[in-house]
Amino acid sequence: MGLKPITEKERASFEAFARANPRVCDDLPVTLPSGFLVEDFNPECASCGQDIPSSAAWLKRDRMVFAHKTVETWEVRGVCRTCATMTPCYMRFHSDGHFDTIIGRNWRRGDLDESTSPVARIAAAIRKLFC
Repeated sequence: MGLKPITEKERASFEAFARANPRVCDDLPVTLPSGFLVEDFNPECASCGQDIPSSAAWLKRDRMVFAHKTVETWEVRGVCRTCATMTPCYMRFHSDGHFDTIIGRNWRRGDLDESTSPVARIAAAIRKLFC
């Protein structure tokens, strides 16, 4: 599936999302349902693979509680400073320490490793899903 220029409808949707939600850098640090702290988050550009700075990405967070389980959802939309591609990112963080992210059209599960920083754990877990 190749990338294409965004339509005016997509541009308007992105602008509305950016107006309605804070920049990632303004909403962090965040404590996830599993208890660890995310101090920085930089989504990866879908086109060139470069990190999108948290100042060029917007974050919508929701939290749902099901009995004794909590799930926090993140919808992130960022603009790559290298190639100007708009990239969406969707993640669900669970209270048991695993997360789900959508890759292509499928949700994939990842587990976070407690031995490194939260940023490194999230990045490493996402990279494992692509292998």
